[in-house]
Amino acid sequence: FRSNVILNVGEMDNKGIEVQINGTPIKSSKFSWNVNYNIAYNDNKVVRLAPGLSTIQLAATVNNYGLLNNTEGMSFGTIYATQMQKNANGQVVFNSTTNLPVATPYVPLGKSVAPVTMGLTNEFRYKRFSLSFLLDGKFGNKVFSEMEVYATRLGLTKMTLPGRENGLVLNGVDQSGNPYTHTVPVSGLRTYYDNYKIYSDLFLHDGSFVNLRQVILSYNLPALNLKALHIQSA
Repeated sequence: FRSNVILNVGEMDNKGIEVQINGTPIKSSKFSWNVNYNIAYNDNKVVRLAPGLSTIQLAATVNNYGLLNNTEGMSFGTIYATQMQKNANGQVVFNSTTNLPVATPYVPLGKSVAPVTMGLTNEFRYKRFSLSFLLDGKFGNKVFSEMEVYATRLGLTKMTLPGRENGLVLNGVDQSGNPYTHTVPVSGLRTYYDNYKIYSDLFLHDGSFVNLRQVILSYNLPALNLKALHIQSA
């Protein structure tokens, strides 16, 4: 499928495919098993925005730790976040004056809308009984945890454990590319970890999931015995 959506401030393009499979692996006079599975993929892209605009901010977290933007050429609702600056070798770049990692500008770090969705329904029937359950899932999106930001600032997450006994040893490079090392004393850990709030990629997680969405157990009552009550199932 493909669709173009005209927004008040631009145009958005959707291209994708959806597949559904139905089957009955087992069927007899007393027992049957029916399966229904569907999966869909959607490639979503912002084609253009209003004249003079290349990006529009849709939403932001408290204190702008993370942003949700529409940007030309990118997916609808792309998550923008900051991160610790690293060199080509993956080493963290530190400010030798503040002894803190350098933060990058906001960069796109993931989709907020899952491009892949799926659903799986299984139904088992035995005589008058039936049991069905539905699994659904989404894959390929990111989620930002505001709660984790504040938990880290208060020293309540595992990432704040290093250094509590003997201080935290920092290794990397300075902004000139020279080797850098520094030890944050135990007394300075609270301030150091509180600064993690500006590296929002630390709190960005894979939003993929598979959930048990629904379970139904039913019994079809013998209609002939309850004809006067007009009840057929329960």
